[in-house]
Amino acid sequence: MLMRQLYLSVRCSKLAGCRAEGAVSSLSEEMTEAKVVTAGVTRWKLMGLGAVGVTGMAAAALASLVTAYWTDIWRGASRRVAILDVED
Repeated sequence: MLMRQLYLSVRCSKLAGCRAEGAVSSLSEEMTEAKVVTAGVTRWKLMGLGAVGVTGMAAAALASLVTAYWTDIWRGASRRVAILDVED
């Protein structure tokens, strides 16, 4: 009886160790992903930017594209309107 209890105790310890090892490895993977995001945000902060600054830079890039191609956009839109007027 004592040997069986000892055997079960050792086996439970091994199983618990294996489960804990799996939990630690999955936690390590999640932490690695979080560290990548944190490193990116830290880089922004070191450059003096926040999320609003990065969003502003993206908006400026889109605005410059619209400004550069405004005549093409306007022509395309006016052609569609003209085509719709002719069909009616």
